[in-house]
Amino acid sequence: QRQMCIRDRDSYEIKYYLDDKLVGQTSSFPYTFKYKLSNESVGIHRLKSLAILKEEDGTEKSSSETNFDFLITK
Repeated sequence: QRQMCIRDRDSYEIKYYLDDKLVGQTSSFPYTFKYKLSNESVGIHRLKSLAILKEEDGTEKSSSETNFDFLITK
């Protein structure tokens, strides 16, 4: 597992995916987003988040994915 060392001038970007489609991203704390699920089909879906550390020198490192499966019913 990779470790990320955070310095004062580093920043994070969090990307959110629904069924592998990018549906939101944020780079400001508390790293939340809003998405309307009423347009999604009934069934099991997966929400995935990925943190990307943007270092002061311009390099980027990504975290492991966090996944959450959920069911949409009618």
